[in-house]
Amino acid sequence: AGRARVVGLHFFNPPVAMRLVEVVRGPETSDAAAASARDLAVALGRTPVAVKDGPGFLVNRVVRSYYLVAQRLAAEGAGTFTELDAAMTDAGLPMGPFTLMDFIGLEVNLAITKSIFEGLGRPERLTPHWLQEKLVAMGFKGVKSAAGFYLYLAGKKADENPAAVSLIPFRKKPLAPEAVFGRVMEAIRAEAELMVREGVASAADIDTGVTLAMNFPKGPFAWGRSADAAKA
Repeated sequence: AGRARVVGLHFFNPPVAMRLVEVVRGPETSDAAAASARDLAVALGRTPVAVKDGPGFLVNRVVRSYYLVAQRLAAEGAGTFTELDAAMTDAGLPMGPFTLMDFIGLEVNLAITKSIFEGLGRPERLTPHWLQEKLVAMGFKGVKSAAGFYLYLAGKKADENPAAVSLIPFRKKPLAPEAVFGRVMEAIRAEAELMVREGVASAADIDTGVTLAMNFPKGPFAWGRSADAAKA
């Protein structure tokens, strides 16, 4: 009976500003306990989404590809950090992946990636990227250390970090911005679809979680429907 009453509430940082709350169910959580947690979140003025307990819960898992695919593209020479960030922001996203990793903290973002990677059985698609690993090993943490993928002066982003740029010696496969955006979003969509099949969360809650936590204009399923319609 005790385990049936266990339920998690995962708030996002900063909690005073972020509306989203993940209501995390364990394997024995009762419907009544989950409903009570959901009601509490609503009473606090938050928007709850339901998620099965697991590595990364909902948002942190589904958006791993935002960071990982961007790093793979950079390593392939598909564009500079600035160009790849711009491909995402020009498409309506509030912050590019390299800027966002710097803001979160490279070592924090890497630790989350490693935790999810290990917790899910080390799937290749979620392998931590060597680029971020090397930068963290070199002591770069992003905004807090005044250098990550970019340099920061008084907390404001300046140029790309020459040390980070030097890890990618040449550009060999430049991609158009729309192709960059498509590669990243297709990977996020694929992870979202897998999570639905695994019973981690519903498509509706995944879209809600991504739009509220990441401030994306559309979640992966809504984006996918638009992309499919455009191809038809």
